Formats: sequence, C-alpha cells, structure tokens
Amino acid sequence: KTTFFAMGGKFSAAPVHYHQHAMSHLILGKKKWFIWPLRYSYFSNMPFVEEVNSNQIRYKKYARKCIQNPGDIIYVPHRSSHATLNIGNVNLGWSDEISYLPRNFYSTTTNTG
Repeated sequence: KTTFFAMGGKFSAAPVHYHQHAMSHLILGKKKWFIWPLRYSYFSNMPFVEEVNSNQIRYKKYARKCIQNPGDIIYVPHRSSHATLNIGNVNLGWSDEISYLPRNFYSTTTNTG
C-alpha cells in the first residue's frame, strides 16, 4: 500500500491519469471527480484545468462525474483514468493506492448510484 497526501486551493487539479486500485479520502474542502470506464482510459500531461477550460477533455461524454465532500471515500478501479478539480477554498485529503483487493471485494460492495 502507498499513501499520498494532497492539499490544494480552489481550482487546483490533478491531471488525467491512472494507477493501481485506490481509495481517496477527503478531510476538508470539496472535489469534483471525473472517472472514465477502462475502455476510455488515457493519460494526459496537460493540466486538467486547461483541459476543462479549453473543452479538450477526451471522451468527455463517457466520464462519470461526482462531487466528493469531507468524509466521503471514492474508490477508483485499477487503470481507470480519473482527474480531480478542487472546488473548495482549501482541500485536504489522502489516497491509499493498493496493489490487490480481497477476492470477494466486488461481491461484498454495493452499487449506491
């Protein structure tokens, strides 16, 4: 397991990227998430704010969007592209990147959306 801490001001962002399974926790602020299904995964070096402002988000219609509030945990599947945009004035959180999940993880997780 690898843990990353993140802090940023309003409109700071993480570019489109992917990695191992991850659980993202938010302590303070508010984040807008964009998560793509595996078949539309891509990696971008362009700052995400620029992609949003120039309307150059690839596969935009396939991106699933949600807002993360303090106390929410977002699960991001292995190799699923995602990007975040901080929309709170001050945003603080951490992500745990994990290289494996228990065999029964998907069967015990419920879909709330």
